[in-house]
Amino acid sequence: METKVLVQSKGAVSLESWQMSLCYVPPEQYQTRTWEAVDVLLGGYSPAFKLHFYLISVVLIVSILNCFYGFAQMICYEDYARKKALTIQTVTSLAFLGMCIWACFTSFYRTGEITVSAVSAVLMATFFALLGVTTGVFVSSFTLGKNSRMSILVPAVISILTTLAMYIGEMILLNGNLYQYGSEFFFDEIGELVFAPVDLLIILISGGITALICKAVNRKKD
Repeated sequence: METKVLVQSKGAVSLESWQMSLCYVPPEQYQTRTWEAVDVLLGGYSPAFKLHFYLISVVLIVSILNCFYGFAQMICYEDYARKKALTIQTVTSLAFLGMCIWACFTSFYRTGEITVSAVSAVLMATFFALLGVTTGVFVSSFTLGKNSRMSILVPAVISILTTLAMYIGEMILLNGNLYQYGSEFFFDEIGELVFAPVDLLIILISGGITALICKAVNRKKD
């Protein structure tokens, strides 16, 4: 697919949305088509565009496979020590999978503008935070029962870093910009930073939710 789609950096062409140029597959398998960059939302083509797409894919694959493997091990050896952790991981993994499918069909109702609607902002924020939580819960399934630093702090930090990586992927995709959830101070960039206060809050929320989940699971295990 990548050999059939070429994005150039000069000029602009009217498209329904910037995502069409990334997801479009020519119906003629041997015909090459060329798209132009769409204003600020798409810079010159770079493989770095795929950073957050690969991140999402890896998180989905490893978390879902770990659920299957974990439950299989539990049934085979009748060891139910990780039952609660695996159940929570299954819930977060399926919820994130559902958000991914929703995003594929609707793009969270984005219109191609940097400033998005309230509905789109809520869905995107939920998606970003849930990605981090899913990753953190996955990591916590291997630190279950250890000391608080390992069982709570490490998954929370991994969750924060994953959400941050997702933001960086979006920033690369949008040519050094991020979607804006509004026009007030809370949604404006902080000085020279691309991040707005709301973006930093979403990143911290993903780590906070992960920490609360890990704390609850480890308390029950104790």
